[in-house]
Amino acid sequence: MNISLQQALDVLLEWKQKKCIVQGGFTDSLGNQAFSFGCIQEVGIRSVRIDARAFSEKTSNVGMFVGLEGANFSFGSWPDAPAEHAGQVRYESFLEITLPNGSKCHLFATNL
Repeated sequence: MNISLQQALDVLLEWKQKKCIVQGGFTDSLGNQAFSFGCIQEVGIRSVRIDARAFSEKTSNVGMFVGLEGANFSFGSWPDAPAEHAGQVRYESFLEITLPNGSKCHLFATNL
Protein backbone atom coordinates (compact mmCIF):
# COMPACT_ATOMS: atom_id res chain seq x y z
CA MET A 1 0.00 0.00 0.00
CA ASN A 2 1.38 3.42 -0.95
CA ILE A 3 1.87 5.77 1.99
CA SER A 4 2.94 9.37 2.52
CA LEU A 5 6.28 10.60 3.84
CA GLN A 6 4.67 11.33 7.22
CA GLN A 7 3.23 7.82 7.41
CA ALA A 8 6.65 6.38 6.49
CA LEU A 9 8.28 8.46 9.23
CA ASP A 10 5.67 7.18 11.71
CA VAL A 11 6.50 3.57 10.74
CA LEU A 12 10.25 4.18 11.10
CA LEU A 13 9.79 5.89 14.48
CA GLU A 14 7.65 2.97 15.68
CA TRP A 15 10.34 0.50 14.60
CA LYS A 16 12.93 2.61 16.43
CA GLN A 17 10.83 2.76 19.60
CA LYS A 18 10.21 -1.01 19.53
CA LYS A 19 13.94 -1.61 18.87
CA CYS A 20 13.11 -3.76 15.88
CA ILE A 21 15.91 -5.41 14.00
CA VAL A 22 15.78 -4.03 10.48
CA GLN A 23 17.21 -5.81 7.45
CA GLY A 24 17.87 -3.42 4.60
CA GLY A 25 18.48 -4.14 0.95
CA PHE A 26 19.45 -1.34 -1.41
CA THR A 27 19.52 -1.56 -5.21
CA ASP A 28 20.74 1.45 -7.16
CA SER A 29 19.53 2.47 -10.61
CA LEU A 30 22.38 0.46 -12.20
CA GLY A 31 21.43 -2.75 -10.38
CA ASN A 32 24.27 -2.68 -7.82
CA GLN A 33 23.17 -4.07 -4.47
CA ALA A 34 24.09 -3.60 -0.83
CA PHE A 35 22.65 -5.19 2.30
CA SER A 36 22.80 -4.40 5.97
CA PHE A 37 20.93 -4.97 9.21
CA GLY A 38 20.70 -3.29 12.56
CA CYS A 39 18.47 -1.05 14.62
CA ILE A 40 17.21 2.36 13.59
CA GLN A 41 19.49 4.95 15.15
CA GLU A 42 18.14 8.17 13.64
CA VAL A 43 14.97 9.16 11.79
CA GLY A 44 14.51 12.57 10.25
CA ILE A 45 12.46 14.21 7.54
CA ARG A 46 15.40 13.81 5.13
CA SER A 47 16.93 10.45 6.09
CA VAL A 48 17.02 7.33 8.21
CA ARG A 49 20.15 5.67 9.62
CA ILE A 50 20.28 2.00 10.52
CA ASP A 51 23.14 1.16 12.86
CA ALA A 52 24.67 -2.31 13.21
CA ARG A 53 27.43 -1.49 15.70
CA ALA A 54 25.63 -3.45 18.42
CA PHE A 55 26.12 -6.57 16.28
CA SER A 56 29.77 -6.04 15.31
CA GLU A 57 32.69 -5.13 17.54
CA LYS A 58 35.12 -4.99 14.62
CA THR A 59 34.16 -1.65 13.13
CA SER A 60 32.50 1.59 14.13
CA ASN A 61 31.00 2.32 10.70
CA VAL A 62 28.48 -0.42 9.97
CA GLY A 63 24.93 0.11 8.81
CA MET A 64 22.89 1.91 6.21
CA PHE A 65 21.94 5.52 5.54
CA VAL A 66 18.94 6.17 3.28
CA GLY A 67 17.88 9.58 2.03
CA LEU A 68 14.13 10.16 2.01
CA GLU A 69 13.78 13.43 0.07
CA GLY A 70 11.51 13.06 -2.96
CA ALA A 71 11.00 9.35 -2.33
CA ASN A 72 7.84 7.29 -2.74
CA PHE A 73 6.88 4.80 -0.04
CA SER A 74 5.04 1.51 0.11
CA PHE A 75 4.23 -0.33 3.35
CA GLY A 76 3.12 -3.90 3.92
CA SER A 77 3.20 -6.90 6.21
CA TRP A 78 4.53 -10.45 5.75
CA PRO A 79 1.72 -11.73 3.47
CA ASP A 80 2.31 -8.73 1.16
CA ALA A 81 6.04 -9.43 0.70
CA PRO A 82 7.52 -9.02 -2.77
CA ALA A 83 8.10 -12.47 -4.30
CA GLU A 84 11.89 -11.99 -4.44
CA HIS A 85 11.98 -11.65 -0.64
CA ALA A 86 9.65 -14.53 0.25
CA GLY A 87 12.49 -16.82 1.35
CA GLN A 88 13.89 -14.43 3.94
CA VAL A 89 13.47 -14.58 7.68
CA ARG A 90 9.92 -13.74 8.70
CA TYR A 91 9.36 -10.14 9.58
CA GLU A 92 6.46 -8.12 10.90
CA SER A 93 6.32 -5.44 8.23
CA PHE A 94 8.29 -3.85 5.43
CA LEU A 95 8.80 -0.45 3.89
CA GLU A 96 9.83 0.00 0.28
CA ILE A 97 11.49 3.33 -0.50
CA THR A 98 11.79 4.33 -4.15
CA LEU A 99 14.15 7.25 -4.68
CA PRO A 100 13.76 9.82 -7.48
CA ASN A 101 16.71 8.32 -9.44
CA GLY A 102 15.04 4.88 -9.53
CA SER A 103 17.07 3.32 -6.70
CA LYS A 104 15.10 1.19 -4.24
CA CYS A 105 15.54 0.33 -0.61
CA HIS A 106 13.58 -2.46 1.07
CA LEU A 107 13.48 -2.37 4.87
CA PHE A 108 12.16 -5.42 6.74
CA ALA A 109 11.48 -5.14 10.49
CA THR A 110 11.19 -7.88 13.06
CA ASN A 111 11.12 -8.20 16.83
CA LEU A 112 13.25 -11.10 18.03
